[in-house]
Amino acid sequence: DQAIIQPNGEGKAIWKANIDNGRGWKNTFTVLKIAPA
Repeated sequence: DQAIIQPNGEGKAIWKANIDNGRGWKNTFTVLKIAPA
């Protein structure tokens, strides 16, 4: 286990990122959090 992928609070590899630019645009992205080398 290289521990490259960082688990979220639920122990899963998939994170949800909610982005809102404050000007009416917002979206939810599905991402993997990867530890820096």
